[in-house]
Amino acid sequence: MSIRGRRLPSVRSAATSPAARRVWALLVVFAISAVLMAPWAILSARATAQFGPHTAIVEVTASNILDVDLGPLGTIEMPLPQVPGPLGVHVQVEEIEADLSAVNKPSTMDDLSSDVQSYSLFFADPDAQIDRAVREVVRDVVFRDVVGALALTAAAAGLSVLVGRARRDEIRGRLRRRPKMTAGGIAAAAVVALVAGVLTWPSSPAPFEGDPLFAGTPLEGARVTGRFSSIVDRVGGTVVDYYDANEKFYAKALSNLNDELASEPAAMNALNPPPSSTSSPSPGGIPDPDETPLPNDIATFLIVSDIHCNVGMSRIIGRVAGARQVDAVLAAGDATMTGTPTEKYCVDSMTKAIPHGISKVWVKGNHDSAATVDEEKKAGVTVLEGKAVTVDGIRIIGDADPRRTIFGQGTKRVGKETVQSLSARMADTTCRAAKPIDLLLIHDPLAGAATTDKGCVPLQISGHWHRRVGPEQVGKSIRYVNSTTGGARANALTPGPLKMDAEMTLFRFDKSTGRALDYQLITVHPDRSVTIAPWKPVPGIAPGTVKKHDKVPEPVKSEGSGG
Repeated sequence: MSIRGRRLPSVRSAATSPAARRVWALLVVFAISAVLMAPWAILSARATAQFGPHTAIVEVTASNILDVDLGPLGTIEMPLPQVPGPLGVHVQVEEIEADLSAVNKPSTMDDLSSDVQSYSLFFADPDAQIDRAVREVVRDVVFRDVVGALALTAAAAGLSVLVGRARRDEIRGRLRRRPKMTAGGIAAAAVVALVAGVLTWPSSPAPFEGDPLFAGTPLEGARVTGRFSSIVDRVGGTVVDYYDANEKFYAKALSNLNDELASEPAAMNALNPPPSSTSSPSPGGIPDPDETPLPNDIATFLIVSDIHCNVGMSRIIGRVAGARQVDAVLAAGDATMTGTPTEKYCVDSMTKAIPHGISKVWVKGNHDSAATVDEEKKAGVTVLEGKAVTVDGIRIIGDADPRRTIFGQGTKRVGKETVQSLSARMADTTCRAAKPIDLLLIHDPLAGAATTDKGCVPLQISGHWHRRVGPEQVGKSIRYVNSTTGGARANALTPGPLKMDAEMTLFRFDKSTGRALDYQLITVHPDRSVTIAPWKPVPGIAPGTVKKHDKVPEPVKSEGSGG
């Protein structure tokens, strides 16, 4: 091809140009280097993870054993038959005080016994923590392999430059004249490398018998060594009993939920007509629709709140979300008990249980922390931070609770903002919004008081009180307070079998108007039974102020304080 007498380079000639050949050569060297560096990358990989309440360093070994080093307490060892080849994992658990090794001291045993439930959180849903550790290790393996391959490629390129063009041409000429010798040399080098790897690769350990105490648990096949075996002998039965009770409780609750879902008539899920209202739209409000929307015009949300690290409820929440084919799960705060970094597995357990493709939206509660916010974001959750987001056509706004409640230490303000100033700021934001806001999702109901008093959103959904209120008109908007989805009550750790009703609520919205149409309550009871209530219409907004915001009620407190 030519333009005005000038010949353009063809694709073939461009691909075989000296520059292209150099690029291809570098890519080939990089690919070979990546393969050569893979064993080093795998066996040198390490990552930081959580082991129960402790920080741990995870490393890949060649032992085909999961080896958990508890320092002065001893070790936990278990085979890894599911791991390909002779690869294993070494976990170095940090922050274990040396005086815990004195297991025969009464004070130590008393402390251990009082913390049995807290340490047992690991056993309630270990998969979430294990999956996170695996992801971190794999990420480190890839990083090391790429860096190592780049280093080898750079070294090869540097050597090529040092040798010089004349010497490179001479070497290439000799290799081309003796192709069989070249291929044989490469094959011999590969065989030598393979034999050396086989001879130096550690042999698989001899099989061993696991402790029968762990039978039927995620640690089945494991054994303990050192002084930790004394702890297992004394409190291990209690931990296993707790795990057993927890598994049986939620397995039966899930079975009962499935039975209820299977037995409900199809007509039970028919759409309710839109709410009626004689009021004109308030600032930022939405006029009432005239017709019942078609199913394709409906957005379905599952509302949860105040789970407080009850990872046993994760499977229930995930099942409801999947069965109802919800568009999003909206969490109104308090995912954790204290918001410590060690509680990130609570976030993992919840997000992992929600079926793929379902959006997740969350707002920080007073029991959560900045660390919880970071973990939610890492898990792919949309965190509300004062700006409106659109989820399946519905505009949602919310912001973090300004307080921090720590178990045993009470509630303190995190910054300068109070619940009252947060309420005023949210009202200002929603009333001034360029596009109407459909839903205010805020942890404490009182943090939305100014917004609903002015009618700047048609609906507010909250948690925090650990009791259900509404939906009812408060001020010039509808307010709904979801009860605790974790079954959290005062003076008791939330994880484990339920001690009070655990509730979650489904809301259906008209996408064209943003108005909530109806809601359905699903309750898991302490006797493991499940109740699915009929769909009920969300009340319309009447003219004027129907009800003032309540004073702060006395909630069913969670973990000792704060709600």
